[in-house]
Amino acid sequence: MGTGELAALADAVFWAGAGVTTKRLSAAVRPIHVSALLATVATCALIVIALATGHADNVVQAPALSVALFAAGAVAGAAGMLLFFVAISSGSVGATFTTTSGLYILFSMVAGVVFLGDDAGPSTYAGAVAIVAGIWLLNTRAAPAKQAIPIAPAVGERRAGRRVHFSRAVITSLSAGSLVAALWAVDLILSAKGLEEADLLTNGLVHQVVPAVLFGSFLLLNRRARRAQFQARDLRMLAVAGTLYVCSTLSWNYALANTDAGITALLASTSPVFALVFAGVILRERLPRASLAGAALAFAGIVAVVGTR
Repeated sequence: MGTGELAALADAVFWAGAGVTTKRLSAAVRPIHVSALLATVATCALIVIALATGHADNVVQAPALSVALFAAGAVAGAAGMLLFFVAISSGSVGATFTTTSGLYILFSMVAGVVFLGDDAGPSTYAGAVAIVAGIWLLNTRAAPAKQAIPIAPAVGERRAGRRVHFSRAVITSLSAGSLVAALWAVDLILSAKGLEEADLLTNGLVHQVVPAVLFGSFLLLNRRARRAQFQARDLRMLAVAGTLYVCSTLSWNYALANTDAGITALLASTSPVFALVFAGVILRERLPRASLAGAALAFAGIVAVVGTR
């Protein structure tokens, strides 16, 4: 495995670690705080890299249309990132990662076929079906049906069986995951168009500057959010999350520059697997067998879809 492939795999690990770390923050730390910090730290890191590598001129001289496409995509991506951390804070890490990653790949595939002229063969469609089925299994659970009164059934009457249902929390999480995936897919298409005339560093920098400005401006204008009382433990967790996020951003860009985009997407899409492991070890999250089977099925679908692109 080359350095590009290793970087893509590292991106998956770092992104999963960042997500699990934010789950350990106290209620005082809202998703807007997390999003603003991560974008700001990544912006600073990319500026340093651009200056150190002598590529700052490429950023300044990038075509206006490409920068505009990157910025529009960054707005969608920023909204998706904020909503992703909202979903993480209120739901299961493993389910959130698998749902958003699976739907992101699915939506990206559809958008690629419609807007970029990508080919979609039988394996792609089979993978799409597997993703949908896996996400359905992952986000459902068995629960007893409501019992009628009286509790004891009459002679010859059958007891109510068990049925699969979606709880309100699961519906909220699934809806958020779907919207996150759609926003990230929009970001992907706009970025792909912009990269026809500009480089990856410009794309990466714009994608961090825009959310940093948006989230930072909101915090400056919102007195309540600005005055949140963080605990010392929160600051340590934010420092870890920020470090992991920067490593994820740098790994992703390095992978794209040193290996095929399809391989990068495939290996980076393994983040749900690492998230499930980290959530089980660090957060003690336990998924039932049906959910684990759903996660495995969704991941198999991701491999099938990305492997054919």
